[in-house]
Amino acid sequence: MTHKMFVLALSGAIAVAGLPVPPATSSSAYAAERRLMASRAVQQQAYFARRLTLLGERLDRQRRAGLVAPGPAAFMRDDLTRIWNGVDQYVQRGAALSPDERRSYCAMLRRIEQRLAQAEARRHAAPRLADRSVREQ
Repeated sequence: MTHKMFVLALSGAIAVAGLPVPPATSSSAYAAERRLMASRAVQQQAYFARRLTLLGERLDRQRRAGLVAPGPAAFMRDDLTRIWNGVDQYVQRGAALSPDERRSYCAMLRRIEQRLAQAEARRHAAPRLADRSVREQ
């Protein structure tokens, strides 16, 4: 009985506040929406898995080549792990990322890509000592 009174009081408070009442959905419509969200979550997971794998491999190559120092490489690796864990949490719940969350993760990936591109540019921009003439040294 107390539960019914709470529900009535809550619906009355919503009506007084002028908040829209969500429409009643059938169980089949709800199930279809959940399947759609789960499908979108798996697609997002595949997209991020592909990008994270490529960036991780690129980071490892640059780290081995000495283009990225151990400290920055560790921070970038932590960001890659953070993105994967965040995306994976949504997939485990069967939910897709919101547009804002997707943009945030994509921005983190772009920052890592920019850092790696800068490291590659520094490698190609700096002349090697052995390539210089005696006069330039």
